[in-house]
Amino acid sequence: MRACVSIILLLTIVSASGCASIVHGTTQAVPVNSSPVGASVKVNCGKSIVPANAITPTTVILKRNAEPCNITVSKEGYEDASLVFLRKMSGWFWANILLGGVVGMIIDGADGAIYNRAPESASLSLAPLSPSAPRPERATPSAAPAPAPAPAPAPAPAPAPAPAPAPASARASAPAPRPTPPALAVGTKLFSKDGAPFGTVMLLTRSAVSVSLVNGGIVNVTRDQAVSMQRVPRAEDAPPESKPLAFSEVVVEGATKDQLYSAALGWFGDTFGRAKTVLDVQDKERGRLVAKPSFAYAPKTLVGSARIKGTVKYTVTVEVKDGKYRYTIDGFTHEGTPGPGGAPSSFGLLTTHAKCPYPVEGPTSAAKQETWEHLKSLAKTEADTLTASLKKRMADATKEGKDW
Repeated sequence: MRACVSIILLLTIVSASGCASIVHGTTQAVPVNSSPVGASVKVNCGKSIVPANAITPTTVILKRNAEPCNITVSKEGYEDASLVFLRKMSGWFWANILLGGVVGMIIDGADGAIYNRAPESASLSLAPLSPSAPRPERATPSAAPAPAPAPAPAPAPAPAPAPAPAPASARASAPAPRPTPPALAVGTKLFSKDGAPFGTVMLLTRSAVSVSLVNGGIVNVTRDQAVSMQRVPRAEDAPPESKPLAFSEVVVEGATKDQLYSAALGWFGDTFGRAKTVLDVQDKERGRLVAKPSFAYAPKTLVGSARIKGTVKYTVTVEVKDGKYRYTIDGFTHEGTPGPGGAPSSFGLLTTHAKCPYPVEGPTSAAKQETWEHLKSLAKTEADTLTASLKKRMADATKEGKDW
């Protein structure tokens, strides 16, 4: 009888407190080591517990439910190394369903006890800093003594400048390293050539990147490969037969260049309200006005709408000559908004392609296509509205010119 009471009491406590909360708590101890040892550890993982002046080897206490959660290990003379910790469902979650029921599930879900951190330990190798940086500094002192022998022979100033081009060429070649690659950070999502999700960056050094694959496992790629696997919709990503969405026309009017320019300038101010803030180019001599306005975008689809909602930026160009003008409205580019599900779902540059040519992360295939068509429809409506008002304004300038 006493044993039955004890069992009932235990089950009551478990159901009230959450099974996983009792078994392994809301935090997880993670050993951190590095090669070489003696590196400082910085943690970005909610209100995690980090020893004061944490130096490897050490142990950090990570919150199970914090997002994002990563550490950075640094040591003088070496490149920094970072590692991201993923959240995975704890096996105790299923025990909670049996023992704790709905109440236990809610408690463990709220305090994060249903998660485990992966990996369970961290061992990072630090790459020595490249010695190439100080080399130009050593080369310049050696060039200093070269001019000294030059003053001795009076007729020989010509050979003295000869050594100068060598350091100059050395200095010219110093900035020659590759241009800075696009931003790449721990947590960046990578995609294969066909647009399918590939994995998430977990560890990052100057030359190598460790990627946690979507189907499990870890693979190492070069930094250049990782940069190329980032998906930022660009014009060159679209199929060859696809062209950027653009609206342009040459309109003949019986007005002078100055009259058309003044009318166009007034139209920009009336249309966009703050012409000075949107006008990028205002060149009266060449008869050219360029503005970069935008409009807010609210998606029709419900799936992933928080990350698709954002802004569509575009460019309006008006060029005038005596008796005619040309307008061009192009560069329609959609930028999403970061949401609770992750990075923004940006569709990038809108093109004439019937189907969305970009592997946009977030929405389903149907929602992606619906959004693509909706964006292009709104861009056309925006262009039609603008051109109608512009033509009316320019026609009025022609009438004013004839009415002397």
